Amino acid sequence: MRGLNITGLMEPARIDAVEVHQLQDGTHLMHHIALKRKGNRLDVMAMHPSINSMHELINFIPTGVPVVLVITGKGVLMRCSPIGSDATNEALVKSVFPDARVEDFLLSKESLADNGSVFCLTRTSLAETLAKNFLSQKIQVTEVFVGPLTVSHIIPLLEPGNSDFCTNHYSFNHKNGQLVTAQPMQTESPEELKVGQLSLPGVMLIPFSAAFDFMVINRCTPNTTLPLVLEKAKEVMSIAKVKGLLAIALGFLFILLLVNFLLFDHYTQKYSEQSSVVMGNQSASRNIDSLKELIQQREQFLKQSTGIGNLKGSYIIDQIGASIPLGITFTEIAVHPILFKEEDANKEPVYQPGIIRIHALVRESNALNLWIKRLEGMVWVESVAFSDYREKEEHEAGVTLEITMK
Repeated sequence: MRGLNITGLMEPARIDAVEVHQLQDGTHLMHHIALKRKGNRLDVMAMHPSINSMHELINFIPTGVPVVLVITGKGVLMRCSPIGSDATNEALVKSVFPDARVEDFLLSKESLADNGSVFCLTRTSLAETLAKNFLSQKIQVTEVFVGPLTVSHIIPLLEPGNSDFCTNHYSFNHKNGQLVTAQPMQTESPEELKVGQLSLPGVMLIPFSAAFDFMVINRCTPNTTLPLVLEKAKEVMSIAKVKGLLAIALGFLFILLLVNFLLFDHYTQKYSEQSSVVMGNQSASRNIDSLKELIQQREQFLKQSTGIGNLKGSYIIDQIGASIPLGITFTEIAVHPILFKEEDANKEPVYQPGIIRIHALVRESNALNLWIKRLEGMVWVESVAFSDYREKEEHEAGVTLEITMK
């Protein structure tokens, strides 16, 4: 069932209303409705018309839910008065029972469009008896309305153009959102009414309007004069407010925990990433240290095997490396290369002094010519010659150069 969008709804989130219609034989016929607030939306949770016993009713109302009572039928008088909304309760009671005390009656009133008023009243003792009966069954009565006049507050929500409508044993006429007439009738209303986006049976309009009045119009503040109901209403509303504050606190705590979890997850991921980076850096550092050690070993070997000093050897190798143009990949260098002879394999190696042998991969012949010219232009180079040239792959050849030093 589609709900109503209402702003400014108050706690509690659920309100039940029960119309107690007193029959001529002294029994009661009850109509129950439950409204629930979801943000600013008001929805009908349940409707149970024509309940004959309290034992059946208590099955529909959870413990602790505030309940609004509406008393109609036998024992409730409905009268119209030429006195407008300024009329006091005492004046209205005296207009019906001149010698009665106003304290002995429970009364509700509404203004009419012709500046008059309509009011309903019943004896306080009757209302107290009904309220005690409900409270004895652990039903938390927080408000008591007399008669069906709460329907005047939902007239703006009714379908436009329908100036006459009926509820359970009452008929009404309205104009421009204001009540014109209200009077009892002998039969129940079979018609269904549109209230905003809701479709309600006519028999449920009075309990719906009572719950709507208490939750939206009175903002969950009881206006009854019955002391036992007022006391119970304060208790129930206090519990509802505590529950509301507790729900807010729990929601806030949940948000804090969620934020804490998100932050923890974020920084855990960051820590894992940084740990991976640190481990990678440590591994790279170890590799660099190994390479440094290997270079030192090769440098030491080079010094011992070739006799080239640090400065001269570094200078020659730097010069050769700086001369390499694009298109050539340097692969190997031998300073004073060993002269291999098969018959002298078991003898001490013989070196070729003053010779530097270079192996490289060439992808462009122009680059090779340029490189040779650069090498021949160096002051320490006597001559540059090919000793080997082989095609290896498409667009790539292996070349061996021999440099004779001065």
